Amino acid sequence: MSDVLEVLGNLIQHWRNQGLSPCSGYRQETIAQAQKRLGVMFPEQFYDYLLISGGFGCNGSVDQDADGFRFWSLERLSTVDQEYASKVPPEPPPRGGDRLLIFADYLDWSWAFAINTETSGDDSGAVFAIGGDWPVKVASSLSEFWEIYVANSGRLFP
Repeated sequence: MSDVLEVLGNLIQHWRNQGLSPCSGYRQETIAQAQKRLGVMFPEQFYDYLLISGGFGCNGSVDQDADGFRFWSLERLSTVDQEYASKVPPEPPPRGGDRLLIFADYLDWSWAFAINTETSGDDSGAVFAIGGDWPVKVASSLSEFWEIYVANSGRLFP
């Protein structure tokens, strides 16, 4: 977890350099309730992230970074299937949307980013860009996603 904590520290410092104040992390009981509500188990790196940071937008704080990325609070998280079902009119989700958990979006949902919550397989814990019907893998892990986000990599713009 130490490598993850270092990357997470860089992420939070990146936000603070922009004048953002990320929300505080959540208690384990609150995270467990969210997993039950969503019907998924959070990958270890995502769980650790939620213990430390609660995304943006709490207590009236700014909810987007300078480039238009928004990291969602625990209350806002949803699977791709849930998110697509809530659209008006509802849209059919991309294949595998029940296992993809949306945790961030770009420019008010031009596209979103979701982590694969499957506990095994090649893409377990991988991060995908979601939009339309095209999940595109952008990182093999959440810590890799944070690194390319902080570096403003072109991989974030599929």
